[in-house]
Amino acid sequence: MKICIIGAGVSGLQTLKVFNDEYECHIFDKNEEPGGVWYKNYDGYSLQVPKELYEFVGFSYNEKEGTFPTGESVKKYINDYIEHYKLRKKSIFHMKETIDTIIQLPNKKWQVVSTKTSYEFDYCIVCSGMYNVPYIPYEYEFEETLHTSEFVDASVVKDKKVLVIGGGKSSLDCAFESTKYAQKVSIYSREMHWPVPRFVFNIIPFKFLTCSRLGHFLLPKHWNITSEENKWHERLNFLKNIYFSLLEKVFSIQFGLKEIPKNSLVKDLFNGGQILNYDYYNCIKNGQIRKIEKGDVENYIEESDIVICGTGFTKDYSIFHDFESLGVEKDGLWLYKNIMHPTIENLAFIGSEVSTFNNILTQYIQAKWLRYHLDNKGLESDIVPSLKLMNDYIEKEKKWKRSWMLNTKERSSLIQLHMTKYHDILIEDIGKDKIKNKFCNWFSPITAKDYNTHL
Repeated sequence: MKICIIGAGVSGLQTLKVFNDEYECHIFDKNEEPGGVWYKNYDGYSLQVPKELYEFVGFSYNEKEGTFPTGESVKKYINDYIEHYKLRKKSIFHMKETIDTIIQLPNKKWQVVSTKTSYEFDYCIVCSGMYNVPYIPYEYEFEETLHTSEFVDASVVKDKKVLVIGGGKSSLDCAFESTKYAQKVSIYSREMHWPVPRFVFNIIPFKFLTCSRLGHFLLPKHWNITSEENKWHERLNFLKNIYFSLLEKVFSIQFGLKEIPKNSLVKDLFNGGQILNYDYYNCIKNGQIRKIEKGDVENYIEESDIVICGTGFTKDYSIFHDFESLGVEKDGLWLYKNIMHPTIENLAFIGSEVSTFNNILTQYIQAKWLRYHLDNKGLESDIVPSLKLMNDYIEKEKKWKRSWMLNTKERSSLIQLHMTKYHDILIEDIGKDKIKNKFCNWFSPITAKDYNTHL
């Protein structure tokens, strides 16, 4: 089978590694080198999670556990992964080759048209990432406007008046980096998000509360649970509410918040989540960064020399010749297990329609799940799901998420802290046991190392 992989970031590279021993794999990317967002990003970018939560399965990161590596360090780690597994020798890399369109042919194969030529593949795997098209609202489009992804050298704001738009992590990082050079830095955001400290109470690493089975149990219950699990959730629901109320108070104190976000912590975490140090908030306290109110934003735009927009990204499905057939809804593209389209054959999405707090691990498990299904395609078995099974699963997922998650355009992709359950579902599908399922290790974070010999 000849496979097309679109995107050479961590999801595409892991997919390549999983498939290239038995399949002819071609990987495409618009950049000159692999790495995705880690190939080039804003000045000062780094991991917002400790290295053990952003590690390839079977290939350890040569950094001390608990550290938060820089973007350059992550980039080198990715290149080391490519070299270690000899991915360039075992596959065909199409770097600096943008995909213009992909067309499903009558024989269910894919015609892939790039900026250089046209190809034909048996299977297409989209690994272009959750967010791939920078978005700048029209009201902020000026001659001196940059998206945070373009803010690769903070010295461009030297002696300038800077206005940062947005309340996400990239906006906060760019505002902080700007203080090193700019004459004046201001920031405006329509809504505030909950900051999550790297260490809760300045003692406990946040991963113990977010990436363990105990942390998962404390969340709003998943729809795919047993009746016994449901009973325990119902019995202890009041404790879960107390737990998140306490965390909100603790985080408010740790960051010295004078106001709190309008959304609860548990809901806000499923709308992205920010794991931060105290750099940005210290700059707010000492006046290096001024937070401005909505009514003042137009005045600040007029007096600013440069506007940096951390206004997010949009999903772009225009590479599909018949993108309407995808059935994208207002809250995203709903797929079977966030991987497989229920009605379009020979098409899958790895990493591009899913968001968790350990994306790199999630993407690898997705790739292993897909490989298992492709290896068994055409066999007389129950491994390949029926259309009814896929649609039933998607409908249950929709109903559950829409009952409590914030209504955002990427809601279909959001798994976030429910990744423990999601990973369990995928590995059980391929006949593997759950990781750290005994009560004695419910407090221990689950990381890539736990899967080194498991998958």
